[in-house]
Amino acid sequence: SDLVVIRDGRIQFVGSDEKAKDFIGDKTEVIDCKGRWVMPGFIEGHGHIHGLGSSLVDLDLMSVHSWEEIVAKVAEAAKKAAPGEWIIGRGWHQEKWDHVPQPNYLGYPYHGDLDKVAPDNPVWLTHASGHSSFVNAKALALAGVSAATPAPPGGSIVKDRSGKLMGVLEETAQSLVGKAYAEWYDQLPDSVHRERWQKRFQLAEQECLANGITSFQDAGSSWQQVEWMKQLADDHALRIRHWVMVREGNASLRRNEGQFARLSDADGFLTVKAVKVSLDGALGSYGAWLLQPYSDRKGWTGLNTFNIDSLRSIAEFCWDNGLQLCVHAIGDRANRETIDLFAEQIDVRGAEIALHPVEQQRVRQVVEPVGGLDVGGELLAALQADAAAQDRLCAALSGQAHRGERQRECCGGPTIRAHCIAPCELIPAPDV
Repeated sequence: SDLVVIRDGRIQFVGSDEKAKDFIGDKTEVIDCKGRWVMPGFIEGHGHIHGLGSSLVDLDLMSVHSWEEIVAKVAEAAKKAAPGEWIIGRGWHQEKWDHVPQPNYLGYPYHGDLDKVAPDNPVWLTHASGHSSFVNAKALALAGVSAATPAPPGGSIVKDRSGKLMGVLEETAQSLVGKAYAEWYDQLPDSVHRERWQKRFQLAEQECLANGITSFQDAGSSWQQVEWMKQLADDHALRIRHWVMVREGNASLRRNEGQFARLSDADGFLTVKAVKVSLDGALGSYGAWLLQPYSDRKGWTGLNTFNIDSLRSIAEFCWDNGLQLCVHAIGDRANRETIDLFAEQIDVRGAEIALHPVEQQRVRQVVEPVGGLDVGGELLAALQADAAAQDRLCAALSGQAHRGERQRECCGGPTIRAHCIAPCELIPAPDV
């Protein structure tokens, strides 16, 4: 085709130049692409727009090849930081390092190396998956974490066999340091909070556009972030379209029910009509909730990071209000619990809840068919290639549960019956 006609942000016509005169008026903008190829923008199907922005400002650890390289980056940042200022980074993944640091426990080094290069600055380095963090002694002290500190439900404070702290906090245990960071951050003026957020957000949008992404599905924003995004939408300042899942607690969702907007007033650039809940963690950080123990961590079956009864209550809230519920479920146990919950509601509501995705489904073992459920439909899966590759080095394609991240989005259709048998394969289960 030679001609593409766009009106009010929508493609109206695709065809030949012969039709051009039917669309071109006095106020029509004509862009001559000089024979170059034109295509629609990419849609990011599952991402974290605020985290992307932070990664462009904070320490970027995505491409590091060793623990020593991480320590060197922290040392350089400490030289520029004021005493007491937090050093934040994200992206490390121990399975991508070219050698295992010594000494280590479960492949994790000890925090002492960070203490040496940043003794006066709390350091908080988040895993690539976002489901664990490495912190130094300063951060642990500010958080009041010691070897005697009990782990919160759904979390783990990693200690070696002698009980010594590694500096690794898994899943909900990250909140212990998060509270300490929040105390420091909250001392900053509100205007600085907004300024810091907007800078990162705009950098994230620019990064998306530079890579051809024009629409972004954000997997978890707070009410404050949604409010700031709404303000940009009202000012027509959003540069890409955003489809947002709200990540808030049960009470907060109900208290702010009226804030859900089907579509913004800014030409559809902001849609807020979904809720995100994480039922477990990630395989790469031993957090995925499994039916059987990990092969490389004896007796450990991962972590259930969200109360099942609370998930059921949020699910009912979403279905009662026409919102999409997006459940992060990676391990086979987490998937089974989620599918069982959907099945309960399908029996009551039928196809009304047919499109509620199980985000990031990365099961290794067989998900058993849902017994007695026979209302038609099928399980749909879409592989998220970047996340599927993220932990490929620690995943086995067969055998019992190993660490690794196989990321899919599965929409729970009316009949959720499938055997998930390989990282990129999902086939129907036999009829029962």
